[in-house]
Order: sequence, then C-alpha cells, then structure tokens
Amino acid sequence: MADKIKRLWLVLALLCGLMAPTGAFAADQYLATAIQQLGAASYNAKIKAINTLAATGDERVAAILEAYLARNLYRIKSDKRVVIATPSGDNFELVDPLTMARLPKLKESDIKKLRLNNRVRRVLQAALGGLTLVSKDPAKRFKAAQAVFKAPKAEQIAVLRKALEREQDAGVKTELVRALAAAELTHGATADIRIAAVRSLGEFSDPRVMGRLRGLLNKDATGQFMEPDAALRAAAQTALSAIEEKIALWDFLGKLFQPARPMSRSASVWRLARREYR
Repeated sequence: MADKIKRLWLVLALLCGLMAPTGAFAADQYLATAIQQLGAASYNAKIKAINTLAATGDERVAAILEAYLARNLYRIKSDKRVVIATPSGDNFELVDPLTMARLPKLKESDIKKLRLNNRVRRVLQAALGGLTLVSKDPAKRFKAAQAVFKAPKAEQIAVLRKALEREQDAGVKTELVRALAAAELTHGATADIRIAAVRSLGEFSDPRVMGRLRGLLNKDATGQFMEPDAALRAAAQTALSAIEEKIALWDFLGKLFQPARPMSRSASVWRLARREYR
C-alpha cells in the first residue's frame, strides 16, 4: 500500500512539473506575438502592440519599449523577426528582445529599423510611464502614480489596475487609487465608470483633486456646461461639497487647538492626524 501511495505522489509530482511551465510558456508566446507586431507596417498595429505589451505589466517589457524608443529595434529582412540591434564594427550585434539571448551578427543591409512617428513615440512614452508603476522600487512607483494622476492616458488603466492589485505599500496604494480614478474619470468607457471615479476622488481632499472635480462644472462662453453628463456633474458637486465640509471642519478644529508657543501636544497630534488622513 505504501509503495502505491509513493508511486501516486511521484506521478502527481511529475504532472505538476509538466504543467508548471505551461502558464509561463503561454505568457511568453503572448509577449513574443506582440513583439512581432511592433514590426507591422501599420502604425495603428504598432500602437496596439505597444498597449498589449504594456498591459501585461511584465517587467521585461520596459527594456523592449525603451529599445524601440531609442531606435534600436530592427526587423531581420529574411524572416521578419523583430530584434534589438546595436552597431558592432561592420556588423550589428543582435539579441532576442524577450530572452535577451545573443543571436548571430548581421550586416546593416540584412536588417531594417522599425519605423517610428510622433504618435507612436507618445504612446511609447505613456506606456513606459505606466510600466514604472510596477517597478521594484516603491519610491519610483509612488512618483509614477503621481505622474499618471497629472496626465492620465487611457492605455494606462489596465496597468494601474494590475499595479493596484499587487501593491503592498500603503502610501503607494493611495496614490494608485487616486491615479486610477483620474484615468477612469478621463477615459472611462461608460458613465457608471466615470461616476464611480468621481466618488473615489471624493475620498481625497487635496487641491489637485478639487481642481479636477471643479473642471467638470465649467461652462463655455455661452453658459453651457462643458461636461454634458448631468449625473456626472451632480456626482462631482456632491464630492466637492463633501470635501469642502471636511476642510471646513479641519480648519475649525485647527483653530480650536491653535496653540500658544510652544505647540501643545494635543495640537501636534491633531496636525499629524490631519496630514495622515489626507
């Protein structure tokens, strides 16, 4: 009986060993396909490939997109394979963009540099900014989230969601929530998504959030609201009113605990609590 159990465990272990790389292999195949699409003739196809790569959040993608931005991505003429190429004497040294494995050197006449226009360049820059959201350095993630909040791009939403799912640092997570809300408010596919984003932003009380919410209530020269969705405007007004009430309460309590010199312990605690709550 013991021998049978041992054999069963051995079979299960072998099966697990066979199945384990399947997911990784599929992910690599997915990335490899998207990398090849960077060599497509259509700029729209290139942009789609960039966004597909960025949405994976794979740490290897940044180097690939940086190589493209630096004009170091080429296509081998004979088999259309996309590679990273750098000059080396009379030839070019080639590496596989995904595995970074060295490939045989080729002459410049054997390869063709991938085309890049300003639109693709902007998409690359946005994608690289989003990929910093999954950096191993929390300080870089924090700054990247702040940068996304200031100028959110539609293609960063998927990366923000993935980054938020895996984030463990409380400070970074707060910035990611705010950045995702800003991105979904600006580029949300439905009214419900945009309204939910407004409500999420309403949990913050900094001037940048208030400015973004007030922007939804702006009117044009004829007196018409520039934001056509009345429900969204109402949500923004509700969020602003709640924020203004919180700020008024903080100011009142701040004056109530305003210390004479030196600062009282209660006032010190209050200011610290206020800063942390924001």
